[in-house]
Amino acid sequence: MTELASNSPASQDTVCFTPEAMRCALKLVLSHRSCGAILLALWSNVGEGGVVRVSQAAIAHECDITLRKLTKELAHLVDGGWIELINVSIEPGGSLECVISPLVLQTIRP
Repeated sequence: MTELASNSPASQDTVCFTPEAMRCALKLVLSHRSCGAILLALWSNVGEGGVVRVSQAAIAHECDITLRKLTKELAHLVDGGWIELINVSIEPGGSLECVISPLVLQTIRP
């Protein structure tokens, strides 16, 4: 498994992505660049329990895409089972909260 330290200061969990998830992410990046970039940007902001809390503007900026494109690609990630949206602000560039699928992410408590 690929280990990623959680960005949540309150979290003592270790976040791991399965090898199969990494293979699928590679295929996604190669076939659909902006969608793959968004997924990786979300993964880099994962916190406790696989929850990602970030602004839409930050992800769009990091991936060099428009907010409109971000909205479209988030729908693609939901349809593909990569993420589950919890809360998406209706304000342009507002907050985004989602959960990374437990099929690709495992949280291990020490």
